[in-house]
Amino acid sequence: MMLAGLIRLWRDERGGSMIEIAFALPVFATLLLGSLEFGRLFFTWSTIQYATEQTGRFAMAKPASTADELSSHLRENLPGVVASGVTITVTPETDSGLNYVVIVARVHFAFISILPIDAFDIEGRSRVPMVI
Repeated sequence: MMLAGLIRLWRDERGGSMIEIAFALPVFATLLLGSLEFGRLFFTWSTIQYATEQTGRFAMAKPASTADELSSHLRENLPGVVASGVTITVTPETDSGLNYVVIVARVHFAFISILPIDAFDIEGRSRVPMVI
């Protein structure tokens, strides 16, 4: 009689979909959160790169601009990124008799705590000639 009860319990299929969901849901949630975080990473990187390129164009249009004016212009072109967390470096440089200005913007990026990836810096860089 006990054997018949075990066989009946073994063949019972109720709750099978709950077990499938219990195995599949964590995998799906991790893939979903991972894709959202990598999307946020790409958005931040492209925003930083775009802002440095726009600041480089601004520097070429107004060659008398100071480093503070260029930094201010870059911070104005950062939609969706906290401008106070961005480190901006403006460096003049000479190569083969031509004057350049190098604009570098860095922001510290951290994934959400679910993903076991360390935080790192994202960098946008623009090097433009300064022809007067």
